[in-house]
Amino acid sequence: MNYDNRSVSLGPLELGYRIEGEGPLKVLLLHGLRSHSGTWRRIIPGLSRDTTVVAPSLPSRTGDATSELAELYAEQVSAVCAHAGVSRAVAVGNSMGGWVAMRLLSKHRGLVSRVVLEDTAGSDSADVGTLERSQIPVLIVWGESDGVLPVSSATELHSRLPRSELRVIAGAGHVPHWETPEAFRGVLGEFLGRR
Repeated sequence: MNYDNRSVSLGPLELGYRIEGEGPLKVLLLHGLRSHSGTWRRIIPGLSRDTTVVAPSLPSRTGDATSELAELYAEQVSAVCAHAGVSRAVAVGNSMGGWVAMRLLSKHRGLVSRVVLEDTAGSDSADVGTLERSQIPVLIVWGESDGVLPVSSATELHSRLPRSELRVIAGAGHVPHWETPEAFRGVLGEFLGRR
């Protein structure tokens, strides 16, 4: 099922994305490796009641998460934001999407107001240093039973980011927003509600 309702042409690439809501606060949802915007469909309806949600479907790639891929995806996300009329947003990223959120901050500082890292990849990358220096608020969300990236990765990341808060979700694995959507939306809503 294709969950996208808009698209933007980037050279030969047609990149789809989902946009919902008309709230003044813009929220950018960035999926994990080899996934798509539809993985957010359990939280978008509730989230879009008060915000404008933009969820790109980044092109699937084989192989592991890399800095080069984070760079490519960050530029594609920037193009989606420009097409959707989003000039500043809270970047929420799961797994590879978290690394993309950090790289987006590194490359397009004015676009990112806050960052939510959900079971993120790239926790040992140079982009964490950029995030630390930015001094923007960061929410780290982790599934208690993540079998891909253990909770110890979350606590280490939290220790490096002085303005971060860490929330561990019981009963969730690597993708809390899909596995425990109500709990994830509650944690995210608290963070977004702080102005």
